[in-house]
Amino acid sequence: MKSTAAEITNRQGSTSNGAAPQTGERARVGDADSLLWRIVRPVGMAALFLTLWGLAVRWSGSDLFPTPGNVARGIIELIQKGLLIKYIVASVFRVSWGFTLAVVLGVPLGLVLGWYSRAFQAFNPFIQILRPISPIAWIPVAILWFGVSDAAPIFLIFLASVFPITVARSPLSRTCSLFICAPRKTSVSAPANFFDK
Repeated sequence: MKSTAAEITNRQGSTSNGAAPQTGERARVGDADSLLWRIVRPVGMAALFLTLWGLAVRWSGSDLFPTPGNVARGIIELIQKGLLIKYIVASVFRVSWGFTLAVVLGVPLGLVLGWYSRAFQAFNPFIQILRPISPIAWIPVAILWFGVSDAAPIFLIFLASVFPITVARSPLSRTCSLFICAPRKTSVSAPANFFDK
């Protein structure tokens, strides 16, 4: 009986020891499969999108929309002429300036509107009137004011960014935490302390 029990124990031990490598191998195989699918899925979707794009252009018979091959040839041509980097730098310059100006004006304006109820009551109607206007609708005005220059797109990007930033910052200032704002409101120079700290 003792020998039989020992044999059963040894068999169970060998079985449990052999199960660990199998489980580890299965885990490694599963990780490899998941990594493979992480690569295959987006590549497959991109290939499907490009294929459908090309077929749609060919079936439509329109010359207004380029095929993926035409887009690739156009990019290569811009690279060969040295214009692609120039256009990218110009676009980054306009976006950076427009968004920076929007942040510089929108964040303090939102804080002021959120902190001072009288300022909010005075300026909020104008913001709510101008905010829904699409930046595309401002294109003729931007061309009339600034002409065909970098100032026009910078102005459009500024308008597209400043109102969302202001509107998003204002309620945060009005509904800030009681433990953060209340002590500063009760101090002698509350607004100055709030903005300084």
